[in-house]
Amino acid sequence: MTAPVRTKDEAAVLAAVERVIDAWARNDADAFAEAHGEEATLVTVEGLYCKGREPIRSIMTMLYDGPFKGSKVFWKLEDIRFVGDDVAIVIYWNGILLGGVRELPPEETRRATTILSKQDNGEWIVEAFQNVFIREPTTEAVS
Repeated sequence: MTAPVRTKDEAAVLAAVERVIDAWARNDADAFAEAHGEEATLVTVEGLYCKGREPIRSIMTMLYDGPFKGSKVFWKLEDIRFVGDDVAIVIYWNGILLGGVRELPPEETRRATTILSKQDNGEWIVEAFQNVFIREPTTEAVS
């Protein structure tokens, strides 16, 4: 199977997401924060809300020094689309690999939504991120 052909902007957007993943792999809070906009928002699966590059840097420093020390993140693209010329929405599966684990149990897999903006210099940065645990869909109505 061959890789899909990507436009220049698609490749740049995916590279911006990859910068975040790479920063996580190195547990580098500075690089993680710098991949985000000044007023970026981050909402974790647990509901933690963080707004702004500096608060994101602070929370990631704490997490990398604590519960996520040495962790890695995997991701698998599910969807990418553009809203105009300078906003992209990327949806992907992801998960945090702790303690040398190479594969997550299905109940730990997440679906992330990342919104990115194209800067005047052509670089794409993360403006918003949120993820949720993936649950099996149901067709039953909830009353």
